[in-house]
Amino acid sequence: MKHGALFNGAAVLLAFCFSFCAIMPVSFSSNAEEIVTGIQTVSQSESSLSQEASTTKSNAELLKEKRAELEKNLKETKKKLKELEKDSKDTQEYADALDNKIGYLNEELTLLDNEIYEIQSDIEPLEKKIEKLEESSNIIKSEITEIEKQIDSLNAAFDGNYVEFCQRMRAMYISGDFNILTFLLTSDSLSSFLTRYEMIKCITDRDGELMQNILGQIDEIQSKQSGLAEKKEQLDAEQAQLEADKSELDLKKKEIVEKQDEQKIKKAEFLNEKKKADEALLAINEKNKKYTEFRAEDEELEKQLEQGIQDVIAGAKTEEEVMNELTTSNRGEVETTKKSVSGTDAILNLMYPTPKYTAISDGWPNHSSGRYHGALDFPCPVGTNVLSAQEGKVIFVGNEEKGYGNYIMVYHGTDSKGRSVVTLYAHNSLIVAKKGQQVSKGDIIAISGNTGRSTGPHLHFELRIDGERVNPTNYLSK
Repeated sequence: MKHGALFNGAAVLLAFCFSFCAIMPVSFSSNAEEIVTGIQTVSQSESSLSQEASTTKSNAELLKEKRAELEKNLKETKKKLKELEKDSKDTQEYADALDNKIGYLNEELTLLDNEIYEIQSDIEPLEKKIEKLEESSNIIKSEITEIEKQIDSLNAAFDGNYVEFCQRMRAMYISGDFNILTFLLTSDSLSSFLTRYEMIKCITDRDGELMQNILGQIDEIQSKQSGLAEKKEQLDAEQAQLEADKSELDLKKKEIVEKQDEQKIKKAEFLNEKKKADEALLAINEKNKKYTEFRAEDEELEKQLEQGIQDVIAGAKTEEEVMNELTTSNRGEVETTKKSVSGTDAILNLMYPTPKYTAISDGWPNHSSGRYHGALDFPCPVGTNVLSAQEGKVIFVGNEEKGYGNYIMVYHGTDSKGRSVVTLYAHNSLIVAKKGQQVSKGDIIAISGNTGRSTGPHLHFELRIDGERVNPTNYLSK
C-alpha cells in the first residue's frame, strides 16, 4: 500500500511536469514589447492653465472689440482731418481733430501694450509647464532604462532555468514510469528500496523547486513588462503634449514680435501726428497770443510726473511742523506779529500768482480739445514775477523739459478739515525760492517763462487739496 502510493505520486508528478512542458512557450528571452504609461506630474498645473486660457480668451475678445472701435474712430477722424485740410491747418477745429487722432493712436499703443502683456502672461506658465514635462519625461526615460535592464537580467536567469527544466522533463519523458518502477522493484532489500526511493524523491523535489522558480520568474517578467508598457505609454503621451506646448510657445513668441513691430509703426505715426499738432497749436497761439501747453503729451511721462508730485506731497510736513516753521522768518528771526492761517479755511484764500495778468488762455478742467488740463494758464510776458498764492513752505523745485519745464511747489499747510493744500507753478524761466524756504503770501518765488512743453510765455497754475487737483478759480481773489 505504501509503495503503491509512492508510485502513484511519482506518476502524477511526471504527468504534471510533462503537461507543463507541453504548454510552456519555447523561450522568454525576447525583448519586452513597447507600450506606455506615466505619471501625471503636471495635472494640477494643466488644470490651472486651462482656467487661465479661458480667462485669456475672454480678455483677448475684449481687446479685439476695443481695437475694432479704435480703428473705426481713427478712420472717421482721418476723414475729418482730410476735409479740414482743404480749408486751413491753423484753425482750432483742425488742431482739436489732430488731438483726437493722437488720443486714439495713444489708446492703440496702450492696447498693444495690453495685448503683449496678455501674451506674455500666457508664456510664463506655458514655459513652466514645458519645464515640468521635460523633467517628467527624463524621469520616465530613466525608469524605462532601469526596467529594461531588470527584464534583460530576469530573461537571462529564466533562460538558464528553463533549459535545465526542459532537459529534465525530456529525460523523464523518455525514461517513462516503467524505468522508475523497475528501478524500485529490482531493489534486493528493503534498505536498498528505501535508499532508491529517497533518491527519486530528492530528484522530484529538485524538479518541483526548479518549476516553482520558473513560475516565479515568469510572473516577475510579466509584471515588469506590464510596468514597462505603462511607462512607455505615459512617455508617448507626455512627448506629444510637450511638442504641442512647444509649438504653442513658438507661436506666442512670434505673435509678440509681430505686436512689437506693429507698436513701432504706431509709435512713429503717433510722434509724427504729435509734431503736426504742436505746429498747428503754435500757429493758432501766435495768431491770438493765448499761450498754453502743447496738448499731445506722452501719457506715460505724465503718469510718472504725477506720481512724483504725489510722492512729494505725501512727504510734506505735518500741520504742527509747518505752523511752527511758518512763525519763523527766512533769516531765522521769530515773527511776533504774524499768525499762520494753516489749520483754517483762510489757507484757501489765494491770490493770483500773476496779479497783473489774470486772463486765462486755457482753463479748468480740460483743454478746448477735451483733453484733461487740471490747471489754469495765465499768459504773461517772460520775466513776469510769479508770486506765492499763500504763505507756506517750498517743498519741491525741479525741471521737466518734456512737461512742466522749470516748476516749483509750495505746501501751505491744512484747511479746517485737515486736508493738505499745495500749489504748483510751471513753465518758469527762473526759480527764485529754494527748497525748504518759508514764503509769505505775495513773495516772489519764480520768474515766468516759456520752458517745457509750452506753446508760448505763460504761467501754469495748479491747486491740489489732499493731492487731488481742484479748480483754482473757486479760491482765487485779487
